[in-house]
Amino acid sequence: QYVLLGVADVFTTIAMLEFFYDQSPGDMQSLGTALFPSSLGIGNFISSFLLTTVANITGRGGHKSWILNNLNDS
Repeated sequence: QYVLLGVADVFTTIAMLEFFYDQSPGDMQSLGTALFPSSLGIGNFISSFLLTTVANITGRGGHKSWILNNLNDS
């Protein structure tokens, strides 16, 4: 399962990089290539925001949050 996800991640990464490079005009191909890691960074920020929001909402009222600091307790 991890191998399959790793291979899928590699193919997705290469396809996204090629898309940003090919779909930008000739003078802006370096900018298109720079947008690739920026899109990954934005995705990481959104993921962090969602995890924090879910942890805060589910932990209200003294309840145990769905997302804990210790993976063994989650």
